[in-house]
Amino acid sequence: MKTKVYLSDPCTGYERKERERTFGSYEGLLAKLGFEVFNPLKNGLGADASWSEHMRKDLAALTECGTLLRLSGRRSPGVDLELQVAAALDIKVVTSDQFLRTTLDGLDSLLTP
Repeated sequence: MKTKVYLSDPCTGYERKERERTFGSYEGLLAKLGFEVFNPLKNGLGADASWSEHMRKDLAALTECGTLLRLSGRRSPGVDLELQVAAALDIKVVTSDQFLRTTLDGLDSLLTP
């Protein structure tokens, strides 16, 4: 069974459609690679729920994941909190650059005779 991956990036203050595209792209790619993914934009709460309601739901989901994938280097109070929880619970943190580099290296070895 593959590790469950938590997607982390700021949401508050950004255009919802752009966030859905970004999170959705990573979610789709990871799912195709066989990973179970937690996308905080799909946490079951509406956009009208408070920040603290979202964070409670999201952090509970984070505790069930083995890896946190940072989609960018952007910081926010939510991302900072997710990183603190990941560190405290020994959840692996991977940047999108690390993920993409590893994925591309894997493809290179797959495609190279």
